[in-house]
Amino acid sequence: MMRRALFFGLTLVLVLAFVFLSVRGCRQGEEPASSSTETVEKSESSATRVLQPQDLEITLSKMALEKHEDGAKPSLAARHEIEIFNHGNIPYRNIRLTFVYLSRAGKVLETRNHSIDQSILPGAVLKLADLRMDGLFESTTEARISIPYADVGIVPEAATPHN
Repeated sequence: MMRRALFFGLTLVLVLAFVFLSVRGCRQGEEPASSSTETVEKSESSATRVLQPQDLEITLSKMALEKHEDGAKPSLAARHEIEIFNHGNIPYRNIRLTFVYLSRAGKVLETRNHSIDQSILPGAVLKLADLRMDGLFESTTEARISIPYADVGIVPEAATPHN
């Protein structure tokens, strides 16, 4: 008898809990849902980086070596004159140049990077007249210049080509 009373009591509690939760759920479903506000923020566009851009071509690359006798240790500096032509339809900015300095035998002596903070419009030529690299090895005779990357740039409408 005791088991039957205990089973009946637990079943009654379970049925009451189920009815209570069902009624509560129906009441909450009838209430109008609070309107959620969606916030849309416009973020500033970020630069898109192009690796080894095919649109940019180094059309002129001249190097003049200068020896300096400062104190006991002589140093070598290179002055570069570079022209970059943009063959593409988009402007570029933040162009990274890589300079590979070679010996007479063609051995790589040193590699340096230089960033250009100027922009270049489509069909324009960017001229860098006096780019100086100091502290080179004495056996430097040649330099190879490449463009490892450049950012696709949004150029102001008032900008003019660098021709």
